[in-house]
This record gives sequence, structure tokens and C-alpha cells, in this order.
Amino acid sequence: MEKLIFDGDIPEFRTGPEKFGICMATYQRKSGKTPSYLKRSLDAILSQTATNWHLYLVGDKYENNDEFLECISSFPKDKITYKNLTYAHERENIAAGHNLWMVGGCNAMNTSHQMALEDGCSYIVHHDDDDFFSSKKIQILNYTLSLHPEPICIFHYSKHMGSALPRIECNEIKSTLENTYYLPMPCNLNHSSITIHRSIALDFKYDGFRPGKIHYECGDIQLINYIRNTVFTDPKKYVVFIPLLLCVHDVQGQG
Repeated sequence: MEKLIFDGDIPEFRTGPEKFGICMATYQRKSGKTPSYLKRSLDAILSQTATNWHLYLVGDKYENNDEFLECISSFPKDKITYKNLTYAHERENIAAGHNLWMVGGCNAMNTSHQMALEDGCSYIVHHDDDDFFSSKKIQILNYTLSLHPEPICIFHYSKHMGSALPRIECNEIKSTLENTYYLPMPCNLNHSSITIHRSIALDFKYDGFRPGKIHYECGDIQLINYIRNTVFTDPKKYVVFIPLLLCVHDVQGQG
């Protein structure tokens, strides 16, 4: 069924009992490209064939607030909750370079998660602002949850600069209750391919800047390791893998 949904115009699963909070952080890039990245991302979200989603967008101190507001001016008001932070917690405390690249925007993402949780979302759908989703993503998530209720995480194939990730050969939806082979792995998927249950979002926080902190770890790796550890320590918790390409990262959006 997931392939029929992906390839066709199937009316089933265009809504469901769960509310998906699409969580995104953004900032004003010196390159001036953020508006074009956001337009593509937001257009793809609006093209979703399913309707049970809401966008939570946080500006990580987007310096030109007028530009930030212009980027979302045509987005339906009943489908978005947004905030532009007045302080960029990582960017204003960590020198430009590798450490900032690894954790930049952590505070903004934590803020977007909190907004979604307070709004009653069942699942948090991560979305980097320079990625874009398949229009069938939420519909396929609805179908997946009809088969596998309340997984702590769902992830799927993605593309990173032309490379297909993760490198798992699979022809049908699988869960870690069948085999822990279907767990996400650090550096083997796009962050935007991860959807987490609200119970994970309640307990997990991205660890960005802290005074005195020396060693930094990528935010996506932090989350993936947390998911893996949760599955390994609690046999009732499980992850589901969808073997469909539902998000793409084809531009390097930093800078």
C-alpha cells in the first residue's frame, strides 16, 4: 500500500488520529539564500496530500525580521505557528567553524519541539530548512502508524547531495521488533528523515552551547544515539523504517 500511495492518487490515509508537528529552525544566511530555501521547503509542505499536520517555524534570531515574515506571508495562518528568537544561543557564543556547524540552531529546534508539544502534537517531524519533503510523506506516515502503533521513531530513505541514505536494502515497511538492523545509525541518514514520538521529544533536548563545554556532537547524532539507546534499554520501544524516498537534501545551505 505504501508504494501505491507514493506512486498514485490514493484517497485513504489523507488524515488520521495523530497530529504531526513539522518542526523547523531557520536563520538569515549571509549568502542571502535563506528565502529561496524556505520557499522550496514551505511549498513542499503545502503540497502534502494529507492534512493532519502543523508547521512550527523558529527563527534563530533571523536578523531581518521583515524578511522572515515575508518568507511566510503566503503560508496559511491556520497551519503555522512561528517565532523569531531575539538571541541565537549557539551562533552568539560559539566561534564560526566546525563546532558551530555541528550544533547551530539546537536551541531553536528545542523551542520548536516545545511549541509542538504544547500544541498537543503526537509526533514531531524534523525538517531542516534547506531540505524538502515528498508530497506523500504525511500520508505515508498515517498509513505506517495504522500498521505499527506508537513507535518511538519512524524514518525512511533520503538523499544527501545525490547519495541515497540509509544503505539498507528493504522492500517493505519494517520494525525493530523484527530486527534491530532497522535502527537509524549516526551519519547514515538525513536529519529530515526522522519523525519521533512526543514521549521522545519530552525527554530529549538537543545539547548546544553550554559555558565551559569543550566537546561538541552533531545534533542529529545526539538524537539518533538517544533513539538507539532507548530501544536497546526498553524492549517494548521500537522504531519503524519506510523504504521510500521521502526527503531530499541537494544543496549545502550553510553560510
